[in-house]
Amino acid sequence: MDNERWYNLLDSLKEKLEIENEGEQPGPGGATVEWITFKGPKGLMKLERTSRPVILDRKMHYSKRAGGATEEELVLSETEKSYRVGLYVWSDAGGWEEVDFRALTE
Repeated sequence: MDNERWYNLLDSLKEKLEIENEGEQPGPGGATVEWITFKGPKGLMKLERTSRPVILDRKMHYSKRAGGATEEELVLSETEKSYRVGLYVWSDAGGWEEVDFRALTE
């Protein structure tokens, strides 16, 4: 989901639903996690988008000695990003449970 579609979705959520909280935080490996919590049809829900640089290449560094360490170097794109969007619902057990998008369309 590109930036334009993400921000259009956030605007429509803000118009139609009661927003609890929203924010952005750094994630592992140079990722950025943006999230918004709102009162939805199944109670308290969270929509989350993780964006991270695209991996262009993986380089392995190793030695042929016995017990030598192996190291992987990632070459990341400075311009391209990959995105993952997840929808979560708050459970009574005290945690977020991911909702399958396919279950919402059936």
